[in-house]
Amino acid sequence: MKRTSLLLFFLFCLSGVSFAQEVGYLLLDWGSVKVTSGNKSKLYLEPNVKIPLNAKDEVHSSNNARGRIYLRGESEMIEVYAATLVKLADYSAAQTGLDMPVGKGRFVVAPKKGPARFQVRTANALIGVKGTDFMVQSQGANTLVLTLDGTVALSSLSEPGKVVELTKDLISSVNKSAAPTPPVKVNQTTKDSLLKKDGATAVDLGALDAAKVLNLSDSAKMPVELNQFAPSSNNSNKIKFTITN
Repeated sequence: MKRTSLLLFFLFCLSGVSFAQEVGYLLLDWGSVKVTSGNKSKLYLEPNVKIPLNAKDEVHSSNNARGRIYLRGESEMIEVYAATLVKLADYSAAQTGLDMPVGKGRFVVAPKKGPARFQVRTANALIGVKGTDFMVQSQGANTLVLTLDGTVALSSLSEPGKVVELTKDLISSVNKSAAPTPPVKVNQTTKDSLLKKDGATAVDLGALDAAKVLNLSDSAKMPVELNQFAPSSNNSNKIKFTITN
């Protein structure tokens, strides 16, 4: 009987079924959060307690919550705002791939070496980084990205070849299936408001009004040329955007 049990266990392992892989943890600052692992969900209410997270887990914050996800020995931190859904969709040795179809998050990622990648996918956009500090705000068919430090590559899921590079204090949005808007530089007041507020009320994602919301500096009016973030090194994939008053 014991030999039969061991044989069945061995065959089960060879079948490709793997056990849950703990990849990080969640700290709840306030409010409540639901963590879904497979077909099981659990509600957490106690702040400042480490909540283990596995690959493929989903984190869904309540309307009055705020929390932080730590991955890879705390070298990757995601500040999760209220009413936000984050899924650890594609976690491996070479990549951290997160889905955030709705809500708001701030991502602080240590510089990556070699082929390692960090990507965030919303309902209509893809954000790729090597190491930086940036904010993503997703409202279904609208995505807004603000880079706080480093460099971020933003593209529409429907037009992945049209990539916009965002450096410090530059902001861009993807509306429905359109390509990203030309990046513009934010003033400190707008940046502070975006970082402080929950939800998608700080900036109208569907109509990014540079004249009223953003402060156009001379540096923001310079053309932005795509570099290593473009899907191909072929020059035909490089495009330039110029901001004009």
